[in-house]
Amino acid sequence: MIHVHSPTIMIIMETKVCGDRAKGIVDRIHMDGAIIANSIGLSGGMWLLWDSNQVEVVELSLTEQEIHVSVSSTSKPHWLLSAVYGSPKFAERCLIWENLNAVADAHSMPWVIAERIQSDHCLVKLCMDNNQNSQFPRPFKFQPMWLSHPSFPGVVSDAWSRQNSLKQAQSNFTVKANAWNKTEFGNLFHRKRRLVARLKGIQENLSIQPNNFLVDLERKLRIDYAEVIKLEEEFWAMKARILWLVEGD
Repeated sequence: MIHVHSPTIMIIMETKVCGDRAKGIVDRIHMDGAIIANSIGLSGGMWLLWDSNQVEVVELSLTEQEIHVSVSSTSKPHWLLSAVYGSPKFAERCLIWENLNAVADAHSMPWVIAERIQSDHCLVKLCMDNNQNSQFPRPFKFQPMWLSHPSFPGVVSDAWSRQNSLKQAQSNFTVKANAWNKTEFGNLFHRKRRLVARLKGIQENLSIQPNNFLVDLERKLRIDYAEVIKLEEEFWAMKARILWLVEGD
């Protein structure tokens, strides 16, 4: 990751290691500055690493859930960076907000908060060079509602067959699943709007001049609409679960 993205500052969360083992791993990473928030057993853990040839980092505050530093370089003014690993426990999350409020009251610098609140393990890359031409691919997100579509198992089988490595299979699946989602599954909410509009038009025509063709078409579209409603329920159920993981009870 370092060789590909060449970060000036890197934050690694949920390391699940502490003490000498954590220091040994950090020492092997090609970044010479480090602040370590140790894990508690096999839970949590966070490292903030940086290249001291490019930035100066000063530690302001350190807890099991937070690392707060000021960052400066020759080309940019001082700014504040906070790395936050949110506990699933409500009381500990309340403590995070109290600490963030204290940091906000104590400093007036530009502030970046990098947080993980029990919902995602994706890489996040933040660029500070104001390059308007910088474009990054959107992260792949698997949608459980895909499993309800009869053609999706074929996408999985095709993507994972005849692959030489797990990494290659995952990359192939990502490409094929994204393409399938655009060409066949489609945007769920667009499909719903189109179906509603078509059903409305059919019902208006039936009220003026009933015929068997429109009756049969309406029946088919109602089946499609029921399927979309089911998929939409699955989509919102997943959103609700993610929200619960973020905010807890």
